[in-house]
Amino acid sequence: MRLGPLWIESPFTYGHIGLLVLVFIAAMGNPQMIGQLLLDSRRQYQRYRLFSHALVHSGPMHLLFNGLTLYFFGPTLESLLPQPYGALGATLLFWTAVWGAGKYSLLFRSDRPTYLALGASGGVVGCIYFLLFMAPDLRLSLLFIPVAIPGWLFGTGFGLISTALMFSKKAELARVSHEGHLGGAVVGLIWALIVQSAALSYDPLRLGLLILGGLVAPLFALVYKLFFNR
Repeated sequence: MRLGPLWIESPFTYGHIGLLVLVFIAAMGNPQMIGQLLLDSRRQYQRYRLFSHALVHSGPMHLLFNGLTLYFFGPTLESLLPQPYGALGATLLFWTAVWGAGKYSLLFRSDRPTYLALGASGGVVGCIYFLLFMAPDLRLSLLFIPVAIPGWLFGTGFGLISTALMFSKKAELARVSHEGHLGGAVVGLIWALIVQSAALSYDPLRLGLLILGGLVAPLFALVYKLFFNR
């Protein structure tokens, strides 16, 4: 058992996984609790929902996906941030990305009479994009793609595809919050540019493409939706 050392080395990662699991258990069979925490466009005056929606999930698989992603990427993220404040920096990044995911989603779906969303995906995606900017050589393997994909290429493709899917009625019916993912990505990349903007001069092509997919395309999509496609 290495739970002690793991907790000490990666407190953000294991602390947040534990928090998500505890809230999920508490909310089981309690739809009222979920209703009080999820993102709800009819209750935008309850600003805490911009954060609390990350604590609740639609089911075990939803929680498992976000928890596993944090498990695989969180420790690396904490280690790349300035020490001994890696956990604090990762926490700040995660929760500002959660806020960005909620805010972006409400703006993009402002034409809907009712918009509901829940899950930590926005915060998780924000952390991943920050990590991909800091370490573009990182290679990602997906369950349905056996070949490891360069991180910058994955981030570029994911951002562009998610941006296109936001305008797809079929994808909307699948109940996947692409807008939440992109809101988190935007915040993650903004933080990366604040912390390590000098990296652009050393790797302008790959990081430029990553910014195009995860920052520029979502922001252009938001402007288009708000002003030209209502």
